[in-house]
Amino acid sequence: MSLNFELIHEDRECKNAVILFHGLTGSPFELKKYGLYLFKNGYDVYADCLPGHGDRVDEIYTVKYTDWTEFATFKFEELIQKYENIFVSG
Repeated sequence: MSLNFELIHEDRECKNAVILFHGLTGSPFELKKYGLYLFKNGYDVYADCLPGHGDRVDEIYTVKYTDWTEFATFKFEELIQKYENIFVSG
């Protein structure tokens, strides 16, 4: 089961996106209500499970903080190609 979610306005071109990042012991699931709020207010929303989170509890021991910063940078660089404004929240 994937915990990731994307809320994208299919019927119009959106210029603004928000990347949501969960906390150390969390998952994107806990950000779903917040993501829906942002989506209803005109933002495309992206929330992915950070490396080391998700399927198994012991995965957290396989990553370093640099894995998270690299993941965040990659996601930002991917979305900046599509949107004028990228906001980061969590």
